[in-house]
Amino acid sequence: MRKNRKLINKLVSVIVFLLMTFLLVSFNSFSAERDLNKEQKLGKKLSENIEKKHEVVEDSQKNLLIRQIGNKLVKVSELKGMNYHFKILNMEGPNAFSIPGGYIYVTYDLFDYIQSDDELAGILAHEIAHVIHNHALKQTRDNTKYTLLTILAVLLTGE
Repeated sequence: MRKNRKLINKLVSVIVFLLMTFLLVSFNSFSAERDLNKEQKLGKKLSENIEKKHEVVEDSQKNLLIRQIGNKLVKVSELKGMNYHFKILNMEGPNAFSIPGGYIYVTYDLFDYIQSDDELAGILAHEIAHVIHNHALKQTRDNTKYTLLTILAVLLTGE
């Protein structure tokens, strides 16, 4: 009876291993092709979540400034076809970040530290580069792979 249980456990582990390997290979090939339309839809959903939690600042001068500088940078960027959205959030602390779909956020507090339009341009260029190189989605894909591998290791070792 114990031999059968051990055999079944090993068989299940092998099946899980093969399934996980298949998923990893499928996930890599799926994520290798970039679909800007899907990315923008994902970004829209994420932005709605962010904007429910943090107020979007309606400072017309600062909003105009980040849109003007951001759009100038986008015109010379290498990723064509992405619609960018530049917004200011009422979040604590100086920060800027981007999410998939071309959504770039700057915190209102960051403006206390920016001393010139060139500094703001550098910050926005950095965030645009994250969008161009798809860093957020690549990070998510890598985290998923590591999670799957950890689950596999636990299943195989029983720990």
